Amino acid sequence: MSRPWKHNMYDRGYDDGYDRGYKEGYKEGYNEGYQKAKDEKIKLSSAYHMGWEEGLYSGGEGVLEYTLLKNKILMHVNHREILQKGLASYKNNIVPIQSLQEVWDQLYDALEKKIAYSFIRLGDGELLTLAQGNVLSDKDIKKYGPFLPYAGVTIPNTHAKSLLLTSLIKATLIGIPLKRSFPFQRLAEQVLKTNNINLKSLPLTNSLINYQMYENNLILKLLKDRKILIIGNVAALFARKLTQHYHLSVSGYIQPVDGFSNLQEVIQQAGQFDYDIALISAGVAAVVIAEKVASTYGKVAIDFGHVADLMIRDSSC
Repeated sequence: MSRPWKHNMYDRGYDDGYDRGYKEGYKEGYNEGYQKAKDEKIKLSSAYHMGWEEGLYSGGEGVLEYTLLKNKILMHVNHREILQKGLASYKNNIVPIQSLQEVWDQLYDALEKKIAYSFIRLGDGELLTLAQGNVLSDKDIKKYGPFLPYAGVTIPNTHAKSLLLTSLIKATLIGIPLKRSFPFQRLAEQVLKTNNINLKSLPLTNSLINYQMYENNLILKLLKDRKILIIGNVAALFARKLTQHYHLSVSGYIQPVDGFSNLQEVIQQAGQFDYDIALISAGVAAVVIAEKVASTYGKVAIDFGHVADLMIRDSSC
């Protein structure tokens, strides 16, 4: 039953008043909240820039202040100019590494000629494993590398270190960290020097060049019309992604890889497939697997790392 007209008017007036009050209150609350959020964002942004400036100072002009003799100031020059001129004095210490295009050309050439080519990469996990015994204590390695068990290495594991050293010497190309902090390039220098490996004698590139290949769409270009073997603990998912979404030819996959414990079994299984290139995402053990697959079977083998995970999640294809 419908309400009388006067109640309808009352309801309409009530609703209009309620709506105006709600909108005004909402608007006021929104504006106040927005301004607070804006102020907080400004504070955070200001704090970030203050921290950035402090870090830049500490790593640049602050070093100059500390280095200069007392009661002296340095005029009309900044730390960047000094660094550029100073580098010229250390030209003999500069080691060239191969560019993205050079690496891609070599991989493509190896695939075309069907010759063995192993590309391995030294990250923090590999370097910490190599630091056992004569560079870092087991305690320090565990401190810097709490992720190592996930990457397939439980410290101590000198057998893993021995296998890594052998593959490092035999690999066709070695990715080395450009990041100069510890435990990256600084640790790489210590590990190689302590194990009597001359850095300048090694064929080097950026250890993150696999990511650069992905970002520049060079991986799919490399894999087109090739038979692919996938090795690692995401091998099944990755194989499905490559076939169903990227429409590539996957000959097979090997999974699981339990660090160094089933290493020989994995390498033996790799001889049972017909393929041109092996992509290995298997933690620290990937270094040894890539080198052994290439040298044993005459294949192109890449320590592929977490790029496999990126391609699995990539929805742009």
